[in-house]
Amino acid sequence: MLRWLGKTLREPLLLFLLLGGGLFAFYQGLQPAGSGLAPDSETIVVTQARLQILQESFNRVWQRSPSSDELRGLVAAFVREEVYYREAVVMGLDRDDTIVRRRMQQKMEFLTEDLDQPAAPEDAELQAWLGQHPQKFQRDATLSFRQVYLDPGLHGAKLQADAQLLLSELSGLSDPALSAGQGDRLALLQPAYTNVTHHQVARLFGDELAAQLMEMPTGQWQGPYPSGYGLHLLHVERRSVPVMPDLSAVRAAVTDDLLAS
Repeated sequence: MLRWLGKTLREPLLLFLLLGGGLFAFYQGLQPAGSGLAPDSETIVVTQARLQILQESFNRVWQRSPSSDELRGLVAAFVREEVYYREAVVMGLDRDDTIVRRRMQQKMEFLTEDLDQPAAPEDAELQAWLGQHPQKFQRDATLSFRQVYLDPGLHGAKLQADAQLLLSELSGLSDPALSAGQGDRLALLQPAYTNVTHHQVARLFGDELAAQLMEMPTGQWQGPYPSGYGLHLLHVERRSVPVMPDLSAVRAAVTDDLLAS
C-alpha cells in the first residue's frame, strides 16, 4: 500500500492537480466572505493543452524542456495568475482602466487586420489578370545600335553633303565597330548603345529619331536622321520584340496590381 501510494504521488499530473487545488483553496481562504467570486469561476482546470502551452513558452525562452520541478512552478504560477485575474474581473478592476482598454484595443486591431487581409489569389486568377493586362507587365522591346554624329555648327552649308560622303565610307567598313571615332564628338552621346528601350532612346534623341530606329532595317548604315543635336548616321545591330514574362517572374507585381484593382 505504501509503495503504491509513493508511486502515485510521484506522478507529475497528479501532483499538478493537487498543487493547483491547494493553491486555489489557499487563495480562496484569503478572500473575505461575500467577495463576489462567481460559483462557476471556483474551478481552475489545468488541461493537457495548457500544460503544452506552458512547456512551449518555456522552450522558446530557455531553448530546452522544463524539468518536473520547473513545470510544477509554471503550473503554480498559472493557477495564481488565474485566481487573481478572476477575482479582479469580479471586482470590476478591468473597467475604466486605461492600460487594460488600450491593450484590448490593440488586440482587436490585430484581429481585425487579420480579417481584413485578403486571401492570396490563385494562380489561375493571376494568370488571367496577366493575360488581360499584358501592357502592364511585358518587357519592353530593346535595340542595340551605333551612331555617328555630325555637328551643324562645324559643317555649315556642307552638312548634308558631308553626311552623305561619310555614309558611303561607313557602308564600306567590314565591321561597324570601326565607326568609332568617326564624325564629330558630343559629350552627351556615345558611339554605341546596347539593349536600350524605346523610352530611353526617345529621352536622349527625341521621339522622332527613336521611332525611326525602331522601324529601320538592321545590319546597314542609314541616314542622315535629324535630332535636336544635329544629324546622325545610324546602324541598328539587333532589335528585340516586347516579351510577355512568365507568371513566376512577375507574380508579386501581378498580385499587387490585382489586389489594388
